[in-house]
Amino acid sequence: MGDQERLEALLQAKYGGNVVSFVHYPGLRQVAVRFIDGVRRLHDQDGEPIGRDLSAAL
Repeated sequence: MGDQERLEALLQAKYGGNVVSFVHYPGLRQVAVRFIDGVRRLHDQDGEPIGRDLSAAL
């Protein structure tokens, strides 16, 4: 299992059915998780949230 798949599995287990999609930023070593309510949240490579949530409008 690659790093992206491992991280997606970790975040899917953490948030369950609330996750809609993932956007990976390999150069920054971050991933954005988009939730069912449209909010996006950045996470580091360990699955920990970074900063504040990004609104659905962005």
